[in-house]
Amino acid sequence: MGEILRIDNLCAGYGDLQVLFDVNLHVNEGEIVSLVGSNGAGKTTLLRLISGLEKIKSGTITYRGEDLSKYKPYQRASLGISHIPQGRGILRKLSVKENLALGGLNKNAANVNEKIEEAYVRFPILKERQNQVAGSLSGGEQQMLAISRALIMNPKIIIMDEPSMGLAPIVVKEVFNIIKNLADSGLSILLIEQNLVQALGVAHRGYVIETGRIVMEGGGKELLARKDIQTAYLGI
Repeated sequence: MGEILRIDNLCAGYGDLQVLFDVNLHVNEGEIVSLVGSNGAGKTTLLRLISGLEKIKSGTITYRGEDLSKYKPYQRASLGISHIPQGRGILRKLSVKENLALGGLNKNAANVNEKIEEAYVRFPILKERQNQVAGSLSGGEQQMLAISRALIMNPKIIIMDEPSMGLAPIVVKEVFNIIKNLADSGLSILLIEQNLVQALGVAHRGYVIETGRIVMEGGGKELLARKDIQTAYLGI
């Protein structure tokens, strides 16, 4: 299982405020890696750096052995990095089908109509709602739409920011089952999430970040079983 994404000694911030301190992590092909931690720990900043939406101060981000710093955000998407941001990032005034078609604007996308039909097979509710404006969908349906649009871009890795946010528990479980199935099909996933039980339960490996520093790493279920993790984040 080869390495698809590697972050070495990454430091970043906003102006004089440093947010990340010497962060190191990696993601292998077909692997789910969860980065967990509390609000303000630097999780979203890390994903924005991978996508090229923020600038690094020092360190490197390598994708399939290549330094990402020379690529603009849209070029990173064309390389095979799909980013589902916090809040899902759908265009609320466009229809479901129009949102899906936007994924086909990526130069890696092929057989877009076929991919849209695959999305409808994976999530039949999206076919039922294909002519509705995306903003009228439930939170869970919007997450299904965001995942489907990302898949139409033909990614090698999807980075996901808080996919469970605002969802009912039964829908959260469904979304994490989808994430597991995507990894089983060979896709790599870097997931940041506050729901530790779901995030570490589905992850092959996990990292814990506190105030911009990776303080712990290990197998997902191994981290979840640790008493100090349970006490600090689950109140057990």
